[in-house]
Amino acid sequence: MVRQEVTPDKVRIAGPESHVVSIDAAETDAIDLSAMTRTSAMRVDAFVSDPQVRLESSPIVTVKLTIEKTGNTK
Repeated sequence: MVRQEVTPDKVRIAGPESHVVSIDAAETDAIDLSAMTRTSAMRVDAFVSDPQVRLESSPIVTVKLTIEKTGNTK
């Protein structure tokens, strides 16, 4: 994988201020790269790990993964 782009690149969160300030980033559901051979985009759920914090915006994001072949084709 050469590059990843997530759209939207920001999500709005809400919850107790003491919890919200500690959130640096949202996560997404796992994406299996093992069978990917070309650039692909997929829709996945975004979430934060703190149960006291929720997403105010849609939890669905689009992840575009840019794949390039390496020089080793064995």
